[in-house]
Amino acid sequence: MFKKELFTHKEVLSFELRALCSSQGYSLYKMNAFEPYSFYLENIDFLSSKNILYFTDRDGTLMALKPDITLSIIKNLDTAKEKHKLYYSENVYRAPKTSGNFREILQFGVEVIGRLSDEDLFNLIFLAAKSLLVFDDMPVLLVSDNSMIQKMMEKAGLSKLNDRILNAFQNKSLMLLKEVLTDNHADQKDQDILASLLSLHLPLDRGIEKLEKILDGETFRENIEYLKDLNQYLKNQDLNTQVFLDFSIPEGLKYYDRLSFVGVIPGVSSAILRGGEYSNLVKTKEKSYLASGFAIYLEKIGDQGRL
Repeated sequence: MFKKELFTHKEVLSFELRALCSSQGYSLYKMNAFEPYSFYLENIDFLSSKNILYFTDRDGTLMALKPDITLSIIKNLDTAKEKHKLYYSENVYRAPKTSGNFREILQFGVEVIGRLSDEDLFNLIFLAAKSLLVFDDMPVLLVSDNSMIQKMMEKAGLSKLNDRILNAFQNKSLMLLKEVLTDNHADQKDQDILASLLSLHLPLDRGIEKLEKILDGETFRENIEYLKDLNQYLKNQDLNTQVFLDFSIPEGLKYYDRLSFVGVIPGVSSAILRGGEYSNLVKTKEKSYLASGFAIYLEKIGDQGRL
């Protein structure tokens, strides 16, 4: 008989997440503890932390303790299979972005990779939103369209300012955004549009309505229709999690190339869930594949600090 008192709080949460993922047709994935250091070095731009813990194996090969699960899944992907629906509960080894020593972090994650339909990708986002309810009754999922920001920068001729503009969005700083755009003599109309996107924080359906007023319909029609389809899919699932459109959260265009999202719950100062669509990365293995996934950082529960 299963007795919760025999397990730690994090183990119980992990079991509940496993049950939820299994109910949606996802299978447990188990990976090796080590991967060649050269593999992570080749994909360093896709890692959230550039610090990698490595050692020399007995044959002289440099091996790394896994800093990331998604890259390892892609490395060992069977591309003969039409679709992969996976979840995992693994320890990763990372140093904080600011300072401090390496830490062993329990990470729960979900990936869907293959020849996917929009419904497959929407189901992954639904599962992310549903997962947050394991931790709290009032979670919020924030959704951003990174490709829309990319299009806007290209349309305005601001691609060279990519990193500086994304930094302003990530920090939700209108002052920083205005400084960057003014210093580079950006058109006033483009400045106003980017400022409106940065300030946007609305429930998904109302956020989409706002986008239609802000943006040129033809250039961004595909993006808006995709968001509309996502909104309708989530409504059909009778989801209790609040879903907001918020462009302050892009993780960097080299990784999440379309939608990205983060999950937050009351009482925890930073996001406990991060994810998005990363099809550009998985196309290095199979050009017809699409991919989306998310990770949940269980160590943040009850921890007010940042990863």
